[in-house]
Amino acid sequence: MDWRRSVEQRFRFDARRGVDSRDIANLDKEIADQRGKLEKSLSSGASALLQIKNQILAQRKIIEEQVNESYRAMLQSKADMDATRA
Repeated sequence: MDWRRSVEQRFRFDARRGVDSRDIANLDKEIADQRGKLEKSLSSGASALLQIKNQILAQRKIIEEQVNESYRAMLQSKADMDATRA
């Protein structure tokens, strides 16, 4: 860390020399690579969310059918109980 600090303290940017074009090209490539990864991640994220949504809707339909079946069975049991009391 001491070496790093000493290098940083001695560094002076010389605007007359500019920045090496290879450094600029490497940085541009790095940025393009990161951008590509982010775009791919965002695209696949949207399709993953759609898949999750469809799974939730399918599961909701199954649960709704089970609830309706249980409700009908409860109503039938209540009607049977009322009929035996009469």
